[in-house]
Order: sequence, then C-alpha cells, then structure tokens
Amino acid sequence: MAETNTSTVQLNFPQAIELKSFVDYVSQRLGIRILFDQSLEGKPINIRAPKAIPTESLLGVLESALQMSGMAIVDADTPGWKRIIPSNRIAAFAKSGSAADAIKQSGDNTPVTQAFVLQYANPEEVDQLVKSFLSEGANSIPFPESRTLIVTDYAVNVLRIAKWIETIDRPRNNAVLEFVRIRHLEAEKLATQLNEMASAKNRAERRQENGIEITHDPRTNQIVLIGSQNDVAGVQKWVRMLDVPLQVLTRTYRFRNVSAERIDRLVKQLIDPIRAKTHYKSAIDADDNLLIATTTIEIHQQIESLRESRDVEGNKAAQSPVRFYKVRNLPVNELLATIRAIETGDKSAGLGSLGGRSLWNNGRIRPARQTFGSNQIVVPGPNNLPVAAGDTQLLPPPSYQDNSQGIAQGAPPNPVASPAGHVSTADPLSGAADPITEMLGRARVTADIHTNTLIVIAEPAVQRIYAQLIEKLDQRRPQVLIEAQFVVIDTSNDFSLGVELSGGDGEGSRRNLAFSSFGLSQVNPVTGALSLLPGLGFNGTIVDADIADVVLRAVTSHRRSRVLAAPRLVVNDNATGQLSSVSEVPFTSVNASQTVATTSFAGFAEAGTTITVTPRISEDNYLQLDFTITQNTFTGSGAEGVPPPRQTDEVTSQVTIPDGNTVIVGGLRRRNAAESETGIPLIERIPVIRHLGGRESSSDSQSSLFVFLKPIILRDDKFKELKYLSDVDTCRARTKSDYPSSEPALIR
Repeated sequence: MAETNTSTVQLNFPQAIELKSFVDYVSQRLGIRILFDQSLEGKPINIRAPKAIPTESLLGVLESALQMSGMAIVDADTPGWKRIIPSNRIAAFAKSGSAADAIKQSGDNTPVTQAFVLQYANPEEVDQLVKSFLSEGANSIPFPESRTLIVTDYAVNVLRIAKWIETIDRPRNNAVLEFVRIRHLEAEKLATQLNEMASAKNRAERRQENGIEITHDPRTNQIVLIGSQNDVAGVQKWVRMLDVPLQVLTRTYRFRNVSAERIDRLVKQLIDPIRAKTHYKSAIDADDNLLIATTTIEIHQQIESLRESRDVEGNKAAQSPVRFYKVRNLPVNELLATIRAIETGDKSAGLGSLGGRSLWNNGRIRPARQTFGSNQIVVPGPNNLPVAAGDTQLLPPPSYQDNSQGIAQGAPPNPVASPAGHVSTADPLSGAADPITEMLGRARVTADIHTNTLIVIAEPAVQRIYAQLIEKLDQRRPQVLIEAQFVVIDTSNDFSLGVELSGGDGEGSRRNLAFSSFGLSQVNPVTGALSLLPGLGFNGTIVDADIADVVLRAVTSHRRSRVLAAPRLVVNDNATGQLSSVSEVPFTSVNASQTVATTSFAGFAEAGTTITVTPRISEDNYLQLDFTITQNTFTGSGAEGVPPPRQTDEVTSQVTIPDGNTVIVGGLRRRNAAESETGIPLIERIPVIRHLGGRESSSDSQSSLFVFLKPIILRDDKFKELKYLSDVDTCRARTKSDYPSSEPALIR
C-alpha cells in the first residue's frame, strides 16, 4: 500500500491478504480502535483498486469486506470503540432510527432498525415481499394490529426497502358497478367476446390479474361490468363499437309449388356460413308455406331469384304427399310400432317383439299343458317358472286385430284423433305439445306386411322427417356367433360288504335256530340253512351242519365319465338365443270319482341343461352378454305315476368381454357322500368282529359342469364370415356342398 497524499490511498496488494491484516491497516490509518476475536484469522480477501481511493472511504471498504465474510462492524459499548461481530447478530447491535440518518453518521453498512407505519397495504403481505430482499442475519417483523413493519438490516438495504414500501403503500382504486343495455346483440355472446378481449389486453400489458369482471343478465339483455373506473370506461367504449345495428330488412315470401323449408335450406347453403349466423334469420310457417326472412338486401335478392327459378308449376307434381318406404332389415310391424311410439309419446308402445317372439313369452317359459275335463296340469320344464296351486292359466297373448287388406297386425292402436283428424300429442301433465311430435301426428302411416313396406301420407316437410327416421332405424343388425362348450365331469366310487351267519340245533322235535339276515340269502325256517342269493361282486358261502352257515358278498365299483359338447348358435345383436338338451320322463295322472278311477297320460317331466344368451355389441368391439345357465337333474325315480324328484342349479350373470374372447362359467358342482352300516347289537361295536355279522356300504359321487362361451361378431354385409365358417364345418363333416354342379348340356 502506498500513500499518494494526505487525502487518498493506493491499495496495490499483489495477492490475497488476510482479513485481520486489512483490519489492522484500517485501524492504524484512520485511528479507529477496533475489538475483534480470533475468528478473523485465516480468512483471505482480495482487493483490487487500480486507482487511488479517498482515505475516508477505507472504513466503507472494510465494512464491505467484513460483510462478504459474514461479519459486521458496529459501535462497541465503550465510547470511541468499535467491535466486529458475526452478521447474524446485527439485530442485537443495530441502531434505531432512520436509515438515511444512519448512513450520514456511520456509513452505508451500519446496522439499523427502522419501523414503517403502513397506511393502505397489509403489513403481513409487505413482510413476505421484504423478506426476499433482506441480507444475511437481517429480519423483519410485521404487527397487523398497528399496521407496522419493523425491518433490521444494513442501512443501505433498509433505505432501498423504504423506497419499495413507499411505492407499495398507496390507496387502491375503488371498484364501480355499471349496467350496459345491449340492443342489437345477445348479451351472453357479447360478454364472452368482451372477456376474451380483456384477457388479451392484460396479456399484452403483462398484468397478473384481470382488473374487471364482465357478466350478463339474460332477462334484461344487459352487460354487467365490475372493476376500476378506468377499466369499466374502456369496456364501455368497446360495447359502443360492437353493439351497432346491421342493415337488414324483414320480408315475407309465399310459395305455391315448392316448400318454404327447401328454399330456406338452399339459401343457407348458398351464403357464407359466418354470414348465415350473423346476417340471416328465418322462420317458416308450414301451414301457409311461408318463409319470413330478416337479412340484407343482397340475400333478399338471392331469395327472389330462387323463388323465380324453383316456384314453378312443374315442381308441384314432385310434391306428392304419398311415399312408399321399403323396409329391408326389420319386420315392418316393429318399425311401425316404434314410429307410433314417437307420434303418441308412449314409451311402452315401441316395445315390439324381439326376434319374432312376442313379449308375453320371452323364451324362458315353455309350458306343457294338458286338459283333463275340468282339470289342467302345467308341468314345469327345465326353465319353466313354478305354477302356484289353483293358478294354471297362462297369460293371454297380445290382442290380434284381423285385417284383410294386409295391414300390419299386432301394431299398437291408433292414437285418439281430434275432430280435425290430427293426433293429439299434448302432454297430459303439462298440457304442452312437442312441435316435432305434433308435426308427425298430422301424417297417416300404415304398413303392408306382404311387401314389408311402410306407407306415409304427409306433406313434404313431414316426409323428410319420416325418411330420416326410417333410414336411421332400418339398419341391418350385426350377428354374433356364440360358440359354447359344455364339459361335464362325473366321478363316483361305491363299496359294499355284507356277512350273514346261521347256526343252532337242527335235530329233534324242538329246535333252536339263530341267524342274521341282511338281504344276502334266504333262510330255511325248518333247518336254518342259508340259501345264497347271487348278486354283483364277490359271492361266497360256507355250509357246515355242525357249526354254522356263512354267506359273504363284497362288491366295489368306480365310474369316471366326461361329456363334451360344443354347440354353436348365430343370433342377431340384442336378440336372445337358446340352447337346450333336455330329457323327458312321462308320468300319469289319476282322475278319481266315487265309482271309478281313471289313469291317463299327464305329460312329461323335463330335466337337462339349457343356456340362454343375449349379446349386445358396444363400442370398441366389446360385447355385453346376458346369459342364464340352468342344469336340472333327476335325483330319484317316480313312483305310481308321480314325476321323479328334480334338482335345479342355475347361474345368471351379465359380463362385458372383448370380441373373440372366452368367458368361463363354473361353479355348478355337486358332491354326494354316504355311508351306512347294519349289524347286530353289541357285536357291531367290537372291531374286526363286527364285519363278520353285518353289512356296510359307502358311496362317493361328484359331478361338475363347466361352460365356455365365446362370442364372435359377424359384421360383413355379404355374410362372407358366416359362409366361411359354414364351409369349414361342411368339410369337417365330409358332406356335399350346396353349390350346384355344372354339367354339359346338349343343344339341338
């Protein structure tokens, strides 16, 4: 270090020096007494000053160097002394007062504590902002009750924070509420447009929050503005620029040979879509065939041009009220029932038959009924519901209406007609009428079942609605191939062992005989000898006149069986298919009177396996299967004409699976185990010996049913998939194809 003169000093350190050495130099050069501990040792600093600096600025350089090392220099308790402390303790030695005064007295890096009294801003919110700018060891404390914020930091930093607080602590703009009436636009759409414009303006100005809220009142068609006075005034200016009238006129056009709806549709197709929304509004009076249009002069001229070219006498013949719609994929009576449901608003009228089966019999009830005089006997089948005693009458089928002209039978009755011939479509609850339903009700609709044709007599506007309905409803339903595999596993083990003994005194006039009988032999009542009755299994006998006769029979049986069936069924989407394998056992009935009893045939008791499946195709080639699997088995044999007892196991479920995947249905498992012992009292309790005077048997049987269902969607319009599957099965069966053979023909 070299001193150039009395007012400046040149700091030309060649390399880093210790902070302690620089403190010693400043203390000697300025004559300041400084207290510090050993924490300054070993802390190097780098000072580069190409030019000479004022001597009085050495203290500021020292304060900056100490701050860089996490230290601070403050006034000591002894007057005329200074001390060096860690920067995290500056709050304990900071002076109270203004930061500007502290800078004048002691320099920029003097710790100071200053209190700020806020007029408008929230002290806690300001505190969160200030903390991010505090030096190490400094702090700030808010007091919301007195709206005061106390900041402790170096004087130069506190002065900078004071300027920020002065900028923040300002009065906020008062919000105003304004209602603006809209005359030429819809308030809802205009409010949306204004919000988009305000958001774009905020993004351009880089404002964090939207200073105005824009909403609307649909009842009075007003815009509601809430915000500052300046923002509200700006949006009001936008409203005046946007809410301006269009140069449009309203005119009425009458047509004689073309429908007004057709002209209206052509006009909308000719003009630009955007102009059609903003510059063209129309209303159609179908009764008088009028078109009422509110639009510009240019579009009015286009309407006039269309009327001159289209409203001519030649077009009237093309407006015939009679249309014939050929129904290709549905029975015409089902389509007629659906349309009648729309006309009358009856939700239940559209429930026609499913797959040709009427609703009163959905395929699960298959009654067998026999009549004997006044008695009627209904025998439940494998899927038939039980019939309550005394209630043997079935539900009657839907009413059949004779029609010799080929009109669809079984269709819902015509709705009640008004005196003018129009169908009444008023809602019985609210009294309101649906316009579309009322328009459809003015048409006359019937069906010809011989040609599967729907006949509609109506005006052209109504004909177009019917054409759309028929086109949408007359769709060929895709088919679903249901591949089912039935696996029945039956296992049984039976064992039987029996021993009979006979002995006693067989001579003299008085004889004493003792024997056991378990159905294996016949006993001679005179001699007591046992005569063997041969049966299945091992049969043995010992005849000894001196001791006793012995008869032995032992038999065991084992059965293992597996039944595999793989039927297939093709069913329409949302239709029901059924597979049944049923055994029938006949039984009789007895009709007894006071004089005679008559026995006659009563019917068949049924038992077997039945599966009912209803597929529904959903999106993404998923299928929803509603299936019911029923297994009935006879558990015994009937006696004297009574049907045998029967046990029923049933599984009903609804699953969703991908196309071509398999669902496994199990759980129909039955196991029967039985043991029986017959013996002589007391002896039957003695081990081993009890087998010599008794009969015992055991049986164990188990049966399981597994069903695998695999649905496959057949979508091809030409039935190529179904033809391919049929050809494969035909080849496997080694049968001739149905294709005709081509042979040469003799031509004379």
